[in-house]
Amino acid sequence: PLTTIPRGIFQYVETLSTDSVAPAQGLIAFWQQRANYIVTTSDTNLKSRAGVYLGAPTRGNMCFIQCFDEGGIGYVKAGAAATPAAQDKVYPAADGTATFLAAATPSDANSEAEFGLALSGKDAATSLTLIQFLGAA
Repeated sequence: PLTTIPRGIFQYVETLSTDSVAPAQGLIAFWQQRANYIVTTSDTNLKSRAGVYLGAPTRGNMCFIQCFDEGGIGYVKAGAAATPAAQDKVYPAADGTATFLAAATPSDANSEAEFGLALSGKDAATSLTLIQFLGAA
């Protein structure tokens, strides 16, 4: 069961009203318009990740996200094909889920997008994975 309460820094944001994928718990929020605090569930620039949705807000509404760059612990939804293990590096995928690489694996082209380390495998029912978020360097 998912029993850890997220802890860290949270940001009040607006979800993009025209998002093709509805926000949901554990999906990654990417900055759409950082100056206006608008986030989206998908982005072509993986390095623009902002945080993770704590719930499933209606598109166009305000909600809280948990920020990646401030440290903390929280849940991120693993991609369907992802099989995370404890201590795997965590990266955003373009579909708003997370992808994982073993800690010993050399970083890829999106290494700057890494935002944490997996603390567990993914939950079978929800695909949520407990993550230790990296603080700002």
